[in-house]
Amino acid sequence: MRTTIIFLPINTVSRSNVRMNRFVLAKRTKSEREAAMLITRDGVSSCGLPTGKQIRGISMVRYGVRLLDTGNLPGSMKAVQDGVCDALGIDDGPWQRTGIRWSYDQKRVKRENAGVEVTIESEEPT
Repeated sequence: MRTTIIFLPINTVSRSNVRMNRFVLAKRTKSEREAAMLITRDGVSSCGLPTGKQIRGISMVRYGVRLLDTGNLPGSMKAVQDGVCDALGIDDGPWQRTGIRWSYDQKRVKRENAGVEVTIESEEPT
């Protein structure tokens, strides 16, 4: 197994508890997705990570000022997850169909250290 870690300086928020205009939220979601895609694509190309069927698992750790409950954690990182999938050329569907397991965690940090750490586990190319 090969492990690649990419840090995305994106401050995610819970989509179900946020109080903002829907157009502002849509703009934020779009910018988070694009940033995640660009940073992941750059990280993947610099280390030569294989894409597609060789990826077995992706874990995302949210570093934030406040901790979210377990129901809001995956939702807060949905735009980041979509951006990572765009960069890797994979589907973020259920693991039974894709063979990729997603896991989520979070840690409390100071505001200047907020972001998302993405760990990609893949098989060595044969």
